[in-house]
Amino acid sequence: MPDMRAITYFYNLFSFNDFVQPVFGLFGREYPEHDRIANLFVTINGKEPRHSELHHPLIAQWIPSLHEDLAAQRLAGFESFTFTKPGIIHFNDGA
Repeated sequence: MPDMRAITYFYNLFSFNDFVQPVFGLFGREYPEHDRIANLFVTINGKEPRHSELHHPLIAQWIPSLHEDLAAQRLAGFESFTFTKPGIIHFNDGA
């Protein structure tokens, strides 16, 4: 669990096809419910990315916008966003 005394908001982007992050089942992909932690399941072009694909530039370019532009202003599918419920983000590169 992140030290939320030092972190204002935490966006956990995860995939069920990532076998590195959960250390082969020893840890969960989602963090426990918290009013400042968002668990966001990610797809790229409709597929669940592997661990290395979670570092894709398509995802990276949106990380700075997650809180201020999308979540706080409720834009681009974040109209129903809440930190206490897991969400889904679909990234598409137009391919």
